[in-house]
Amino acid sequence: MLGEEPDTLLTNLASSYHGLEQLAQAIYDGRNGFPVRRLEPGDLATDLRTPPTENETMTSPELRPSRSPRRR
Repeated sequence: MLGEEPDTLLTNLASSYHGLEQLAQAIYDGRNGFPVRRLEPGDLATDLRTPPTENETMTSPELRPSRSPRRR
């Protein structure tokens, strides 16, 4: 999903149950001012009042591409 346009990204997420749960988690975490937690397949979105650990977020180092980012 890296580098996708926002509308394509949302369409792809909304096309699966897991994607819908991940979108719900993004809303919960965003409303609480937290980085978005990454959900594993089968996990349900939860409105937690504690921030995620670095390993639970969508920006954890293992999710970053190994190549350097594109320059604009």
